[in-house]
Amino acid sequence: MSLGGESSQHTQAGNEIVYLLESAVILEVQGKPPVTLKAGQAFQTVAGEVHNVKNASGSAHTKALAFYVAKKGTPLEDLSVPVK
Repeated sequence: MSLGGESSQHTQAGNEIVYLLESAVILEVQGKPPVTLKAGQAFQTVAGEVHNVKNASGSAHTKALAFYVAKKGTPLEDLSVPVK
């Protein structure tokens, strides 16, 4: 994720598991307080959960490894859906 970047509010068609490789992020899940996570930590979201992920660093890009668990045959473009 770029400096100052964020995903914008979205949901997934399945469960998402994210492991942070570098830098830090702020995870904002609807209805919960924001959480700051650093490299070496992980988070998960469940299908349909509205959330946003922001780069928490002003000087470093964020790198993460994400896994998605969805119904077989779910197109990749349907895994992340913006919230309107």
